[in-house]
Amino acid sequence: MTVDQDGRLYVFDPKNGQNYILDKNGVFIKAFGRSGQGPGELIGQERTHLIDGRLAIIDRTGIRYFSRDGEYLKTSGREKIRRPPQIVIGEDEFISFPMTAIGSQEGRSEIYYCNLDTEVERKIGEFSLTQAGIGKAGETVMDVIAVGFSPLLTAGYERGRLYWGVSHSYEIRISDLEGRTLGGFSIDRKTKRVSHSFKRKYLKAMNIPPEMVAPITESFPNKLTHFH
Repeated sequence: MTVDQDGRLYVFDPKNGQNYILDKNGVFIKAFGRSGQGPGELIGQERTHLIDGRLAIIDRTGIRYFSRDGEYLKTSGREKIRRPPQIVIGEDEFISFPMTAIGSQEGRSEIYYCNLDTEVERKIGEFSLTQAGIGKAGETVMDVIAVGFSPLLTAGYERGRLYWGVSHSYEIRISDLEGRTLGGFSIDRKTKRVSHSFKRKYLKAMNIPPEMVAPITESFPNKLTHFH
């Protein structure tokens, strides 16, 4: 859900594959941006951002722009985007980082500022996601995100500053778009431990093949993450 300056709500309903606009009193205005492959349709919709009075919606093919009334405007990055957009910060500008450690070199992952217009890609920071969302069963690696005990990167952007941290520690770093560290904050708190039976129950609910539940259980940490 995203809210604009007038209090209108933009809500994505993944079950029906539609976006809805509601006024500040919850009254339905219109539907737009349904799932599909045509103009103004979305495939694998992710986050919605408000950029310069327009909606920027990330999907598998790039960034799709709509007016605040839900009228389709354009798609950017269909062929230019190499890195996955996670946070759109301006027209054709975004922050990119991996959500899991699949494909990361030696468990190290990086945060990039990307500009599709100037084709600039600049590293802002790097972090470790060795345990993040990786389920190992022998030589088989599955891209499993277990919210609650998969350490994942959490990030937010405001006025030229990126606030980010990996959820297994109570530490938030602050960086600018040049990659300079501006500060950070943290608190000291003990980690809550979890049992193997807790993790097995969680993985069974995710429909993991039964023969893989035990080894994947071993591959995840025995503690809860701090925040999501």
